[in-house]
Amino acid sequence: MSHIKPSRPAARSVGAPITLARAGLAGLALATLSGSLAHAAYGVRTVVGTSYQQSSGTLSPNGFDEGACNSNVCHVLFQQTPQKKPLIVEHVSCRVRTSAGSLIDGLLVSRKGQTFPGRRTYLAPVATASGYWVINTPVKHLLASGEHPIVLIRNTFATAWTLECGIAGELQEP
Repeated sequence: MSHIKPSRPAARSVGAPITLARAGLAGLALATLSGSLAHAAYGVRTVVGTSYQQSSGTLSPNGFDEGACNSNVCHVLFQQTPQKKPLIVEHVSCRVRTSAGSLIDGLLVSRKGQTFPGRRTYLAPVATASGYWVINTPVKHLLASGEHPIVLIRNTFATAWTLECGIAGELQEP
């Protein structure tokens, strides 16, 4: 097998370390980006070419601060999108368990600094026989560069939450 050296990395992220691995058969450069956020529950951002994926179990009661959700609303926080790269989120998936009530709906929103731009994409939770709720929704949600994707989920009662979500999409040229 020949060793293929890419002429440049497949993706870049300002302020984030980049690790490259080569897939021998295809010679595909894979860039795994770990963000500058210190919280361990943020999943690793993975970028292959322009394809983007991240998972997160970082919960927030208000969309800003990390912490337990004990009301009828819970947010899942994601790392800020790479600078100078808008992101089109094309898929959202979540696994949710609550201590009481039924899920009403979910929303994919974004935050830039202390502002929530008005874009919202609704997500439909489905109950499973195992007692979990799942969201597995194709979407088309636009995020400007530097925005934080956030999944907001609403329940009929105040509850304790066990929740993790993933997003996937395509990075765009500015």
